[in-house]
Amino acid sequence: MLKRKLLIAHGQPFFRTWLRTLVEDSRTGWSVVGEAGSGEQVWDQIRHTRPHLILCDLATPELEGGELARGLQELRMKPLLVVMAEEKELAEAEAAWKHGIFDMIVKPCSQERILRLLRRAYVHSLVKERRQAAQEPGPAGADEPGPAAERLVRWREYLQSGRFTLWKREAASLAEQLAFLPHAEAKLEALQLVAGAHASLKRHLGQSAPEFDYEAGLEQVLALYSSKEAAEWAGAVLARFAKGLSSRPSHADRGIIRQTLAYLTAHYMEPCSAGDMADRFHMSQAYFSKLFKRETGETFSGCLTRLRMEQAERLLAGSDLLISEVAAGVGYDDPNYFASVFRETHGVTPTEFRRQNKERQESAFQSMKYQSIP
Repeated sequence: MLKRKLLIAHGQPFFRTWLRTLVEDSRTGWSVVGEAGSGEQVWDQIRHTRPHLILCDLATPELEGGELARGLQELRMKPLLVVMAEEKELAEAEAAWKHGIFDMIVKPCSQERILRLLRRAYVHSLVKERRQAAQEPGPAGADEPGPAAERLVRWREYLQSGRFTLWKREAASLAEQLAFLPHAEAKLEALQLVAGAHASLKRHLGQSAPEFDYEAGLEQVLALYSSKEAAEWAGAVLARFAKGLSSRPSHADRGIIRQTLAYLTAHYMEPCSAGDMADRFHMSQAYFSKLFKRETGETFSGCLTRLRMEQAERLLAGSDLLISEVAAGVGYDDPNYFASVFRETHGVTPTEFRRQNKERQESAFQSMKYQSIP
């Protein structure tokens, strides 16, 4: 079992010794790396030992619980804080609660109460550290990403390319493998696996992603008694995620295409490609192009060209702009290329289109003029 570092703060040496013995004989995953008998010693030990958990009695001399809790929040790697207090000290304990302590033990308490808390804190500490490591970029020259990071990259590729079957198959397989891990590790990996799966779906599906309450999931995992139960829990949650993925609501796809069309309508005169839009929605270009064609019946480039040509028609018919100015106004830097595209879509050059439109307008005007004569 991976050992985590525990700092004990208590004013009575004999109690610190008793607590150290209890912790080290309990196999809860904690190793006592320091003891402190005063508030000053607490901060000195924090600086030297960098603990993952501080078990602190509020009766420790020169120690104020609220100040300690607030000070810990300013550290980059924040250790968990558990305070021990008598009923008469509950007001001070409440001040510490405001700054995010992990838990509180009201004295007197049983050994089993302390051990249960330490087991829960062990898993919580590991999960917290891994979540932070996943969110923060590593230093320059760091080692290659581990299996979890590689898995997230792979899952993102599966979802972007629409290969949902591969995503579901790998997730189910990883859940089954948890049954062969040690109990504590299986619980930790189960929560990490589910949280990673949810993060990948959230990024890909946005608001359509299935819901997952991380804190509630943590409580569920802590209540599991075996590696097999951890595997079954992860498998059930992932199966729920997969069900939502296989029946992905069509309105989510339509929403993406609606946003794309709205963007093109407002920005057709600017450089824009299917790859650019795919990046906006965290999709592969191939999957985005397939989705766009399925929802609109035309290709992305075809749609963009149509919008540009429709605006070009309006400018040619309703203004005296030069052809080069019309071309620039609808997103073409090269007037010759614009003329070529316009001819492909209209069968005539921009100049011929303008002339024909002018002749039609004059003919219509003459017709209206003659009809108005009694």
